[in-house]
Amino acid sequence: ICNGAVYSRKGEDSRIYKSFNVGRFICGIADGHGGSAAARLCREHISAMEDMGEPRALFYELHQKCLSLACNSGASLTVCYVDKMHVQCANVGDSHALVVTPTSHYWMSESHRLQDNVRERTRLTAHVSFALGNGRSVGP
Repeated sequence: ICNGAVYSRKGEDSRIYKSFNVGRFICGIADGHGGSAAARLCREHISAMEDMGEPRALFYELHQKCLSLACNSGASLTVCYVDKMHVQCANVGDSHALVVTPTSHYWMSESHRLQDNVRERTRLTAHVSFALGNGRSVGP
């Protein structure tokens, strides 16, 4: 899956692959948005890791690092940690992981696009606030 990943025409995406030993590796894709800086940061940070650890902590740490970038680049990120026959997958945004066989396929990740994910849409709707312009509400 990872060795066959294709880079985008805009050059904003980064392929991620780090082997630890036989049968144990991390692979994924960082889909850059608004430039390649955040996707490159994700690739470099994950490539320097010794283990994936807790995905939620990894994603939080990467988010904090991306916030410190001097540009407005962002990225969706999907990573899979493979340990022989066990696969752990985590994603944020609209990048996905699938398992494909000659006769079937199934999703290992979940879309966070608002049009695809009712739970995400409900969560964000509960936290909507509105910007004020000239003393009146101008939008979420």
